[in-house]
Formats: sequence, C-alpha cells, structure tokens
Amino acid sequence: MQMRVMVWCASCLSLIVMGGPTSGSPSGTAETDAVSFTVELAASSSFGRPASLQGVLVVDTYEARNGPPSRRVAVSVHIPGQVEIELPPRKTAWLRLSGDNFWAEPLPVLPTATGKKARITAIPSGKLTGRVTRQRPQHPTLGQLQPGIVEIQISLTSTSERGSPSPFKADIRCPISQDGAFECLAPAGTYDLRVSATGFAAAYLWEQTVPVNQMVDLGSLPLANGASLVGWLESPGAPLDPNLVYIALSRIDDGTPNPTTTPYKASLMHISSTRDAGFFQFKELSPGEYSLQAFAWPRISHSRKVLIVSDLEANLVDPLRLQRIASVILDVYPRTDPNGEPWQATLEALDSDAAFYGVVDFNGNWQQHFVPEGDYRLVIKTYRHDRWFQEEFRVLPDDPPRRIELDSIPILGKVTIGGSPTPATIRLGGSRFEANEDGRFEGHLPHEGTWKASVALPSQGSVLVDDVQVERPSPNAPAEIFIDLPNNEINGSVVDETGEPVSQARVQAILAGSESFSTTTRTDKEGNYVLRGLRNGDYMLSADAGRDIKSEVKVIELSDDGVLSDTVLVVKRQRELKCVVHSARGPIAMAKVYAIPAPENGRAAVLADSKQVTDAEGVAIFRIPPSLSAVNLVIVAPGFGSQLIWVPDPHVQQELTVFLEPIGGTISVTFPKTRSLDYYRLSEVDMAYQDGSRISLALLLKWLDGRIEPRQQKIILPMMQPGEYIACARTDGRARTKKPSQVAIGRQCDGGLLVPYGDLDLRIGSNE
Repeated sequence: MQMRVMVWCASCLSLIVMGGPTSGSPSGTAETDAVSFTVELAASSSFGRPASLQGVLVVDTYEARNGPPSRRVAVSVHIPGQVEIELPPRKTAWLRLSGDNFWAEPLPVLPTATGKKARITAIPSGKLTGRVTRQRPQHPTLGQLQPGIVEIQISLTSTSERGSPSPFKADIRCPISQDGAFECLAPAGTYDLRVSATGFAAAYLWEQTVPVNQMVDLGSLPLANGASLVGWLESPGAPLDPNLVYIALSRIDDGTPNPTTTPYKASLMHISSTRDAGFFQFKELSPGEYSLQAFAWPRISHSRKVLIVSDLEANLVDPLRLQRIASVILDVYPRTDPNGEPWQATLEALDSDAAFYGVVDFNGNWQQHFVPEGDYRLVIKTYRHDRWFQEEFRVLPDDPPRRIELDSIPILGKVTIGGSPTPATIRLGGSRFEANEDGRFEGHLPHEGTWKASVALPSQGSVLVDDVQVERPSPNAPAEIFIDLPNNEINGSVVDETGEPVSQARVQAILAGSESFSTTTRTDKEGNYVLRGLRNGDYMLSADAGRDIKSEVKVIELSDDGVLSDTVLVVKRQRELKCVVHSARGPIAMAKVYAIPAPENGRAAVLADSKQVTDAEGVAIFRIPPSLSAVNLVIVAPGFGSQLIWVPDPHVQQELTVFLEPIGGTISVTFPKTRSLDYYRLSEVDMAYQDGSRISLALLLKWLDGRIEPRQQKIILPMMQPGEYIACARTDGRARTKKPSQVAIGRQCDGGLLVPYGDLDLRIGSNE
C-alpha cells in the first residue's frame, strides 16, 4: 500500500519513503484504502517573534504494537505550515517533528476517518548531557550497566499558583554509549528530571534549567540495581521538616508486617514549594508486599500496602499524608455479645485502606492509640464475626471516650421448601443462624427492619431469597421469621467424554442478570447432582472436575415448581489462552483482563472464569472450552487506555501479547430523553471496536468504572483506547455480526472515531 504526502502552501521541501507495500495489500488499492490526515505545524510563542523554522516530519506506521515500523515517511517541512498525509486505515502511526534548534513532542494518531487534524508545536530547545554509572560497582550481585535506552522524564516545575493547569510533561529516549554517556535534545525551560535505565532505580534531579541553544551537563548519575519505590509526602497545616520525617517500609508476611524484619528507611530528598510536599525514594528492594508509613512527631500517616515487582519502580498514586496523632477510646454496652463472648471492633479509614483491629474486653473497653486524625468507620461484630453495628465519625486529638450502646432483638424462625421443613444455614445481613431438621432456628439481631437474606441448603451453596422483615409483635416478644423456598429443582449428572460418571465435580448455577449470585453443589460417587430451592429465571449451569477439566456452560430456564431432570454436563480438558500485558516500561501487574466468548449460532456463550488479574510478569491465563471459536478480551489497567481485543480461534493463537499505552479518550453514549434508560437495557446495547470485538455496554460500564448521568440520559466510559467505535441497540442486530466499518449508522446505531485524549459522543435512538 503506497502512502502519499501532499503539501499545502509549499511547506514540503523533500520526501523520503522507506519500506515496501504493506504485506497482503494489493498495490492498486492505495487510492481507495488510504485515509487523509492533516498535520498542522506550529511554533511556540516562546520563540518571542514570528518564527520561520525548517525541520523534518517523520511518520512511522506500525502493523503490530511491539514491532518495528512497517513504513516510514520523512518529509522536510517549513514551520509554521500545514501538511496533508495519507496513511493505511486502522494502523497506529507516530508523528515526530525534529530540527536543529527546536524540540517537539511525538504524537500518536489513529487515522481511521477522513477530515481529522493533528497539531504539533515546535518548542525552543537545548541539550542535556551526562553519564549514568552503577551506584555500587563493588557489589558482587550487581550486573554490568549495559548500553541501551535511558528514559528521561521531564516535568515542568511550575512557579504559578496552585490550581493552574497541569505542568508540561514529556518522555525523551536517549541512546547511551558503552561508558554510559548520553546526550539528548530537550525543550528549553526549568524542569524536574527523572533519569532511568531498564532494571535500575531512577535518579531524580530537581529544578534543572535548560537554556535555549545551550548544553547542560548533568554530571555522573549513579543508578542502583533492582526495584524501587517513589512517592510524595504531604503535611496539611504544618511545614515539612526533613530532619523530623522518618519513612519506614516493612515487609509483610501472611498479611501483617513482620516485626523481626528490619524495615527500610528513607528521608525526604526534595521539598516542592509549588505543591507543599516532599519526595522520597527507596532503592534496591526485594520483590514482595510491603507496609509503608511516615512519622514526624506529633504527626503520623496511615500505613499503606504497596506491591514491589522485580526490577520495576513502584510509584504511589496518592501521596502519604501526615496528620495529627489521636486516640480512640470506646465504652461498649452491653459488655459482651448475645452469646456472652467479647465484641470485635474495627476502625476503618474512609480515605485509605488502613484499618485498626481489636477485641473489646469484658469490661466493654477498647482503646486504639496513634491513630491519624481523619474520618473513620467503626464496625463492631460478634465473636463469630456477625456484623452488629457501624458508625462514621471524625477522629480528632483529645477526643473524649465514646459510648456505644448496642441493641439486641431475639428472633425465632423456620425454613421450608414448598412448605416442607429443611435444615439450612441462614444469613440475615452479617448474622448467621443454623436451622435444625425441623427447619427451626433462633438467635439475635441488632435491630428491627428489613434484612438481606440468603439460605444455604445441606451440601449446596446459598440460594437467593427475598428480603426478610424483622419486627417484634410486642416489646418483650421475639420477632418471628418464616422463609419458604420455591419447590424448584435441577438434577442430572456429570460425565466425561467417554460417558463415564465423574464424582466430586463442582456444579455451579448462576442466575442470569445477577452475576454476584450463584449456588453450587458436588456430584456423588455416581456423578449425580441436585440443586434445590432455586427461584424462577434463566440459569447458567456448568461443571468443574478440577485439573482444567470443565464443561461448557448451559443456559436453562426454571419456572414455577419446575423440575429439570437428567441435565447432563460433559466435562472436557480446557485449552489455555495466555494473555501477556506490557507497557513501554515492562510487564503490567494487577491489570484486569475479562474474557467474553463470541455468540455461537445466535446464542450467548459464557466462560466459567471470565476475569483474571495479571501477575508480576503481566500474565493472565484463561481456560477455553475446545468448541469455542472466538473470544472478546477487555483489558483494564490504571493509567492506561482500556483495550477491546478480538481473538479469533483462541485454540490456535494460545498466547497473545498486548501492549498498553498511557493514551486514552472518553466515550459517552446518549439515549433519547423520550424514554428512560430502563427502556434501553444496557445489557442489550453492544459496543464494537474496529478489530471486530464487541462487548455489552452494561459490562463495560461495570469493568471500566464508568458512570451514569441520569439527567442527561448518558453513559460515560473513561480512558478508552483510541480507535473507531460503534454502539448498537441489539434490537437492530447488526452490531452482533459486523465490524464498525461495516455497520450503517441509523436510528439504533451510532459510531465514530475516538482520537487520543479526545471525546466521542455516540447517540442511540437519535431519530425517535
């Protein structure tokens, strides 16, 4: 496929094209397939006068995210000016503008629609030079510093007042020589610098000034091998004194800090006057989970759990915050729970994951000292961990003791199935009760009112029941509760591919439309199973025999007093689909990967385990039924654009490498105000991406932490990867079978291009 560069106003001086036609594309299709894209070239006002510059615009087109460019176009240009380029459709391209006396930030584009524009601004430049070395060359376990790429992250140190626009940030990649020397072109200005090499902790320099057309020598920058942790510390209402600050990082074993392990220590390296915060760094850390906390008497921060991955830098998203030290003292009445056992108390911070735990003594006293000032939630449970009480309040120094008075309502209850008593385990809110053979149970609840209820039958998981109303008929009488389960049943057997019964297989039934509810049982020695007491509805039924031997998911319908007999589930060995998630810096741990099978013969397919989280190497593994022909993946990682990926024939592919970039845009889907959002069931609206992947809007809303704006009849999906999207109500049907480029925009469908950092507004039912 040929690419043309057409120049407006004679801005183009010369043209160099490297690379042949795109593989698999007929040479005669360039005119019909190429997409026009306009690039506006501008000069920064920092030049001080109308600038007339000459430079080179390089356009790299990529077939794969992790490969070299498949085509490169280099064109000499005048600045300011305008250039129109033609690129292959639905291919990622990077635009890089360079010259002798200016710097410009590289710009990614996805030219999937005509009439789109991009703007690149030339900024006056200087040069940075220096040398990176090993911090401890005598250390026997440290390897040699090898030539590679030094990444210098430059962020402008703003001198304006707080609340001004975000500071300018850019990444510059510089090659280093054998002895570690580097030289980089950089925008002129005053910056904080971060210098890093793969496998080493970064070096930080603060408020470095780069003069126009001059070179700045950063000197020798020692880098330490291994993993590291960086972050910021704030002290609201009090100045930061580096001599008083102590930051401790303690390794966590079995979920709690290990007191026998000497903690890492760090002090403040730099205090920023513009953000009233101090910067700290830990180096040469061993992989694992740690607890981080800062001290500066009489202030303390909440402890924070952090995960350290080998050879990578962990960066705190939110700063540690020093607060005044307070104490919480409780006087709990009655002194013990209804069973005569001590109460359990938990104090949970509302602005972090920090929590304080303890047991209320038999005098009703509970004390917790060294608590950072702030907002908390107090939760009190029985000794059996039944949640009894919760309250939110603000903790301040010199608070008086708090009196906590707890109520107790005696209850008597009975459980039946179709009127016949049954033993069961009943949960009302956070309280648990055991029913005997006559279905009867008794106990206490903290108060009257409506309670969420669930019932677990013998050898079976919980079944869904309606909320229970708890009310005493008189002040001294117990509240009476009656729960009657539907007389519905699913029974059958689990067999292998040869027809032999499989014992102890786990059978699961998930109620459609209620992803959080499921009930389970296990097969007996003849491979038979029974699920009872299920309410009406559609269920997704599956079996798991262990060792990656599972059945496909069957969707069945259960109605009043229905018995579905002889439902056979055939278990087969699953195939493995390995998804590896990377960024430019390396593997991405803790990314959420969701897998949704493509519909088969008009029926929606389901995976038993549709969500995985990547490990320290960025790996997530799914087990795929042998008959599955295709699967849709959704990959979500904080700070990166969420990706939708179509995987045809996952049994052949088996391993997929995905590269995420910190680039995204916002998609809004608007519905007509003539009908409520309830009319358009979000599970019946599909969002399709340019590669053919398609996911229901309801799932995307949940997985991407989207939001609903009811007044505007709008769904907001943040940080989506750039590209071409279309949303279709499923009554139209076309989004189920076609890619966005093949679907006609109409009353129930709308589509368009989401550009990097842009917004895309799609409208469903716009003609109603």
